Amino acid sequence: MRIFVSIPVREPVADRLGSLVEGLGFGRPVPPHNMHVTLAFFADLNAREVEPLAEALSQLQVWAFDVTLAGLDLMGRRKPALLVASVVESPALTDLHARVQGATRAAGLEPQRRRFRPHVTLLRFAAGIGAGEQARLQGVIAGQAGLRESFEADHLVLNRSHLGSSPPVYEMLSETAFIMPPDGADDW
Repeated sequence: MRIFVSIPVREPVADRLGSLVEGLGFGRPVPPHNMHVTLAFFADLNAREVEPLAEALSQLQVWAFDVTLAGLDLMGRRKPALLVASVVESPALTDLHARVQGATRAAGLEPQRRRFRPHVTLLRFAAGIGAGEQARLQGVIAGQAGLRESFEADHLVLNRSHLGSSPPVYEMLSETAFIMPPDGADDW
């Protein structure tokens, strides 16, 4: 099973991000309800490995925090494979990533090793893109240089990704709520 741990992007922000790529006419857009920040990814887990992972994640004690998106970027090794909204790294996000990595190890698992570069995928390009499409994307990226969106991260989810149809279908396997600040608390 393909499994990932993520913070879902809240609906109003996800809808605005989705509107940025409407009408481009190339690439596979990520539906707003699938937008997320990945904290850990597992390409091939079996069913008996998922339960200890869900249990380890449920033990995390994390304060809710704001996730801030700033600008768009292309990702891919040789050719652009993704158009993403960049996520501003914060102490709370870095700490959460480290805690999720620790929880996966406590469950006896090892997540896929990649440098943590938090982002929200907006478009996927199966075979890369041509020069004309890349020029259009550079225009979109330049036009969104001032993009700043924030949303509250108040939970994380453990999802299974079902491939085969476009877009992938995500099945939520577990959810871990974060600790909410007391009412009226500005500096928590």
